[in-house]
Amino acid sequence: MTPEGRPVLVVRAARLLDGSETPPLDDGMVVAEGGRIAWVGPAAAAPETYRRLAEGADATPGVQVASYPNGTVLPGLIDTHTHFSLPADGRRYGEVMSDPDGMHILNGVRNARLHLQGGVTTARDLGARNRVAFDLRAGQQRGLFPAPRLLVAGRSIACTGGHFWFCGEEADGPEAVRRSVRRLVHEGADVIKVMTTGGGTAGTLPEHASYTTVELQSLVDEAHDLGCLVVAHCRGSEGMERAVTAGVDVMEHLQFLVPRAAGQSPQAGFDQRLADRLGDSDVLLSPTIQALGYNVVHRLGARRDAEGPEALTGAEQQEMAEAEARVEAHFDILGRLLDAGLASRFIAGSDSGPGTVYFGNLQLDLEAMVLAGFGPLQTIAAATSVAARAVGLDHEIGRLEPGLAADLLIVDGDPSTDIAALRQVQAVYQSGQPVYS
Repeated sequence: MTPEGRPVLVVRAARLLDGSETPPLDDGMVVAEGGRIAWVGPAAAAPETYRRLAEGADATPGVQVASYPNGTVLPGLIDTHTHFSLPADGRRYGEVMSDPDGMHILNGVRNARLHLQGGVTTARDLGARNRVAFDLRAGQQRGLFPAPRLLVAGRSIACTGGHFWFCGEEADGPEAVRRSVRRLVHEGADVIKVMTTGGGTAGTLPEHASYTTVELQSLVDEAHDLGCLVVAHCRGSEGMERAVTAGVDVMEHLQFLVPRAAGQSPQAGFDQRLADRLGDSDVLLSPTIQALGYNVVHRLGARRDAEGPEALTGAEQQEMAEAEARVEAHFDILGRLLDAGLASRFIAGSDSGPGTVYFGNLQLDLEAMVLAGFGPLQTIAAATSVAARAVGLDHEIGRLEPGLAADLLIVDGDPSTDIAALRQVQAVYQSGQPVYS
């Protein structure tokens, strides 16, 4: 311990990534005192006291030393979009919502543990029924179960019958959405989530806008006045346009969907003018790639490759073909946004919980981002330093920097050259304490 009685953690690894897009530092060291980073840099440049601790020369009570000769130490991952109370078991929303709130809380306890073991040390829940998300956060803060640091929206705000209406916060009109914001903030919401378009909920259309610009402006103004960021579910171009006009802080999904012909599926219609508006704004962008089909492509594709095409049923082959088409369209949009110079605006969010978007698998989104054209270092920043800004905690987490919380992930290999190395989790620390190894 330090003379003041603070516990000390010394981590030395073959490589260090600080959460920016800076290339890895060889033979890096992170020292934490009392849960906060006290020193970070090349081991050879560390103060003598820390070097002696790392080399085992000084056996001091309250000091933990960990060495990873082939590992990379980087900030703990941040998942900006989850639904911890949902089971990710393939059931439709209607079936899941027939479960009682107690079951939703139990889902959350299990899912939080899986995410933590996958290297996620901070996560934002963007919609749960009633008070489930608030209760989960209270349990995490009391240390009742292992979990990432939780930030919650509570109930997402939707128009009557809109996407995720069953969470229990339906509101129509400028004054009603303003009241919903006030109610949620009063209950303890860390962030406001609004459904600006339809989605996967029966009876909604993902390409159709759910709120007027006036309604969204009222919601955003109230949230910002109360110190809350606003995250907008935006699958259609019209909803995206209204959301950026209203000044939302984060935009989810980004499919640029346009109205469909009768009997047809919605189609992406990339709009360069809208992309330019995104570039001129400060909005951060969350592509949620696996939730928009890549999870299906990955899961069924792996089985097809291992067992042959005949391993998939006719229904699965159709599901695979539809998912591949969605992913191809989404990759095209992301490539255009990258060409427009918006790489630094992107954040990582899994949208875990609905369907078969599993927990403990944020890495799948990061791998998909690389396939879509992001560099590995850009992708890691999207899950650390940029994600920290998206959740309003860039003063606290997301980088390996003195004064910030010692949330650390150690993986085997070098994710700056092979993003899949992020799956090889060796250890996870939260505020300097080991929580998984």
